[in-house]
Amino acid sequence: MASIVDDDRLFLFLAVVAFCNLVPLVAFFAYLIASSFVIVATALLAEVLSLIFGLAVFVPIFTFSTLSAFVITGMIILSAAVKGVLMCGDKPLVNTKVKLWDNDAGPDLDDLLEEGHTDGQGQFHLSGHTSELTTIDPILKIYHDCDDGIMPCQRKVSFIIPDSYVSSGATPSKVFDIGTVNMQIIFKSEERDCLNRA
Repeated sequence: MASIVDDDRLFLFLAVVAFCNLVPLVAFFAYLIASSFVIVATALLAEVLSLIFGLAVFVPIFTFSTLSAFVITGMIILSAAVKGVLMCGDKPLVNTKVKLWDNDAGPDLDDLLEEGHTDGQGQFHLSGHTSELTTIDPILKIYHDCDDGIMPCQRKVSFIIPDSYVSSGATPSKVFDIGTVNMQIIFKSEERDCLNRA
């Protein structure tokens, strides 16, 4: 009989020890789940606020023993537009591919804002927008065969659009007009491109 009582006490003792060790573990996992939910919910709220107000939101996040802080910066929508007329001598450069890019520095890939072709009069108009953490650097790229003879691929010319033509929001407030350009000109920074035939 004494051994049964001792076994019961041992079982009860082990159950209490297991329970005491389990409670902090359960509490810890509950904290992690709750913290993850709070972080995600706070990040989503910060993103919504940044889209509405275009502001960076400072979000404090508490951990077990330290206070850590993260700055969640809102993406801002920026846009640009460009137009012009392309000629090859005295003839319009028809059906020539033109692209409006956001030239991103660093590891971030460039963003294509819009692409199109010149019409029967050599005219084009491109407009586009993107979301960025900072400003955009719009560039117009023209892919053409004016005075190119039998050379393989196409001539590629880039025009940097001034920062003053970058607008807040998805619709540009003004359009950069490059005017009428005779693409017979050989530009110093001109390249060749084999991937963008019209």
